[in-house]
Order: sequence, then structure tokens, then C-alpha cells
Amino acid sequence: MRDDSTTASSLGRRTLLRQGTVATAGLVALGTSASADESDDPTVITECTTITEPGDYVLGDDLTAPEDESGLTIRASNVTLDGRGHTITRPGDRPLPNPDRPNPETAGVGTASPGAGTLSNVTVTNVTVENFEAGVHFVRVRNGRISTTTTRENNVGLCLESSTSNAVVDNEGVRNGWRGIALFESDENTITENTSSDGSHPLSRGIELLHSNRNAIEENTFDDNQIGVELDSSDDNEIERNTVRDNFRNIVLREDDENTLRDNTVTGADMVGVEVSGTGNELVGNEVRDTRGFGCRISGAENLLRENEVTDSAAFGITVEGEEGRLEANTASANELSGIRVSGRAYALEDNVATDNGQAGLLLDEESADNTGDGNVLADNEDAEFIDEGTNNSVGYTTE
Repeated sequence: MRDDSTTASSLGRRTLLRQGTVATAGLVALGTSASADESDDPTVITECTTITEPGDYVLGDDLTAPEDESGLTIRASNVTLDGRGHTITRPGDRPLPNPDRPNPETAGVGTASPGAGTLSNVTVTNVTVENFEAGVHFVRVRNGRISTTTTRENNVGLCLESSTSNAVVDNEGVRNGWRGIALFESDENTITENTSSDGSHPLSRGIELLHSNRNAIEENTFDDNQIGVELDSSDDNEIERNTVRDNFRNIVLREDDENTLRDNTVTGADMVGVEVSGTGNELVGNEVRDTRGFGCRISGAENLLRENEVTDSAAFGITVEGEEGRLEANTASANELSGIRVSGRAYALEDNVATDNGQAGLLLDEESADNTGDGNVLADNEDAEFIDEGTNNSVGYTTE
């Protein structure tokens, strides 16, 4: 959307943006000439504005947005916005959390409103955003990037909505109220090396995925939130090598299918370390410890648990419900109740180790049926090594 006036079209990109203007209208040239040129110098922004032309933009100062408006709005593809360490803030009290999703038109840095076309190659970097509905909010953005930002005391720190193939890398979110990072209907994005902590709302999430598929959530830290990682109706995501600690519930998957949780460190939850429902999910090589409730609680069908270590839980170490899953080579030790509890049917239990638990090593409760397996090692458990209260189970084990 270019201003077709003669004055606007003659201005170069080395400009100072004024409040309420767009990138091609109402500009004041920084150089000695206002004519168009081929300079690679970025456009300097010193007041809240809307960017409507491709190019490189930098903040020249901290910005304060009018109440109930965005700090900066990007409505063009091929835009790079470098905050150069500056802060964009909104005056007054923080907006009340929206239980659905934030309004992109009141973000610290937002893209085109819902209904606009897809933008591509939008980058936002090196900026602090405070006290907005969302700190940085991408709507219908493809191949974009959000990096090295700090979002503080927003309702949502970083938000991807209907956005695909973006990278969210090395950002810090602190005391954001509702969600540190949120993905809504957003697929094939990479969320890497971010920190989301100290959520200030009773329902805060470090990261939440809603109806979002095939995303990679890797090497992040989520701590001191109500829920560290939550997936809701989101499939085929990879959650790998994250540190999730000291949340009320650390990782929760709600009716999600074919997700992979691999090599995560999950510690110090108040209620549950990992809770999964859905079909065909895989939990491999995770360390779950020091939970003040359940270590791992799994329901649904055809879920796989392999080579996980679940220790020092205040309740059961591993609890499985549902049907037709597999437990292979897991370790459950030093949990206050039973190491492994099976309440489902047609599970295969192979080569698991359960030691030093407060009740049984392996408990097949009255709800269990048709479970099989062999090669399990049960030793030094306080009440019993093995208890079978179910129907038609055939699970082999040895003791040491």
C-alpha cells in the first residue's frame, strides 16, 4: 500500500517515521537529500507507526504506544525490524487476559489483522516489549523469524496465529500473564532456545499449541508457570531436549496424536510431570524426577514409553491407562507409591526396571486386563515386587 503522492514517492528509505504515518508517507529524510537512492542504510523509527513497504527498519528510541493500540504494525513482506535493544511499552494497567487469544491490533509488534493476505520473510529481533495483549504477534506469516526479544508482563509474550514455517529463536519471556509462547492454527514452525518463566496468571502456560501440527519445540526452558508445555488438539509435533521445571504441571498433552517427547528434563512439578492423552504418542529418553505428585500419567491408545527414567515422585512413578500401548526399558525408582501402575488393557511391558519404590515395583490394578510382557526387573520395593489384581494378565519379571 504505497502513498502515490509526488512527495512521498520521491523520498528515500533513510527516513524518520512519525506517529500515525506509514513507511512511505509523512517522512523526514535523515540525509542531505530527500530523493530516492540505493542506500543500504535502514529506516529509523522513533515513534509508533505502521510499516507498509519492504525493507530494513531499526528503532532509534524507546516507544510508548497509545492505550489500546499497537506499538508497531507490519503490513508488508520482506521486512526486518531490529529494535537495537530498545523497549516498546504501553501505558496503564495490563489488559485483562483474553481466554481465547489476543487481538493482533493491540500487540507491541503485530502483523496484518485477520482477513489480510499472507506475509512472508518478516523478522523481528532485539527488542523488549511490555504491557500489551501480546508482545509480538504474527498473523498469517510464512518464513518469518522472531529472535532475541524480551517480552515482559504482556498477556501473551509471543504469538503465532495461522502462521507457517517461522523460527522463534533465543527469546526470553518473563511474567507474561496467560501464555509465554502461543501457537494457534500454526504448523511447521521451529521454537528453539527460548525461555518462558514466572507466568503471572493462575492459568499461565510457558508454551501452548492449539490446533497446531508438525512443529519442533526444542532446547527451550519453561519454568514456574501453571503448565510448562501444553498441547491441545495438536498432532505430529516434536518436543525434544527441553528443560521443563517447577511448574504446577510440567507437560500436558490433551487429546493429541502422534507427538514425540524425546530427551526432555522434567523436574519439580507440583501435580504431574508428564500427562498425555491421545493416540500414537511416543515418550523416549525423558528424565522425570522430583514430582510432588504423579511422575508420568498416560491414557489413550497405542502410546509408546521407551527408555524414560522416572524417579522420586510423591505418588506413582509411571501410570498407564487406555489400551494397546508399549512400555519398553523404562526405569521407575524411588517413587513413594508403586513404580509402574497399569490400569489399561493389552499393554506390552518389556525390559522395564522398577526398584526402591514405596509400594510395589509393578502394580497391575483391578482395571487392568490382557497385558503381556517379559524381561522386567523388580527389586527392593517396599510392599511387594509384583501385584496383579487384574484379569488375564501375563507379565514376566525377575528380581535382584
